[in-house]
Amino acid sequence: MNCLFIWTLFAGLASGTRLLKRELNDYDLAKCNDGTPAAYFHDQDVRSAGSRVLIYLPDGGDCSSVEECNNRCAKGSSERTMCTSPEDSTLEKEEGFWSNNPNENPYADYFKVYIHYCSSGDFSGTRGASRSTGNLFFHGKHIITSTLQDLVARFGIDR
Repeated sequence: MNCLFIWTLFAGLASGTRLLKRELNDYDLAKCNDGTPAAYFHDQDVRSAGSRVLIYLPDGGDCSSVEECNNRCAKGSSERTMCTSPEDSTLEKEEGFWSNNPNENPYADYFKVYIHYCSSGDFSGTRGASRSTGNLFFHGKHIITSTLQDLVARFGIDR
């Protein structure tokens, strides 16, 4: 199995990919900052799953103090979407490595996965909610681990 992780600031947005949401409800540690279940979005065409996989880790920034994190994750904050489970059931991505045109994109035939960023710690945290974290979860590492386990179980990407 070839698996490519892309962690970058860009993901161009016109012949693209419609991704379907998969919540990680079955994985207790896969939590967003606010405790809602983390989620990822996956390609609709599962025929290519297990062959070649592109997993995109978006950059969502972080926070460096309890006050900053609470402000970032507060209801009404413009950054709240980066602290909670996504509401939309699909995600549209276009151009660049999301394009399905093999003449434009060497990754056109890859099974594509977009891991929703909601942990404010660059997918590295393992800290649970407590008074010292402002009652926020920082489970980015668990989100990645759970996503990979789910992709193997659901789509057999380890073949």
